[in-house]
Amino acid sequence: TQSVAVAQVIVRGTVVDAQQRPLPTATVAIVGSYAGASVGADGTFSFETSDQGAVQIVAQMLGYTRHVHTLTITDTTRQLSLRFV
Repeated sequence: TQSVAVAQVIVRGTVVDAQQRPLPTATVAIVGSYAGASVGADGTFSFETSDQGAVQIVAQMLGYTRHVHTLTITDTTRQLSLRFV
């Protein structure tokens, strides 16, 4: 039998409001996947995923409009900056 190795890619970034203030209670995730993370006190997040190609990343937080961003995942770390308005 043959085994297939699936590469894990790190997706990391920051979530801020319109005034560039960190939003530490937001969550960020890939739509339709279990991959995601809560945003830390400094507004940063980081998670690993084996998803590849075009995916939708959703950032949400109570009191803000849900933010959806399309991202193409390759075999390298991806950096995002998401801003809530």
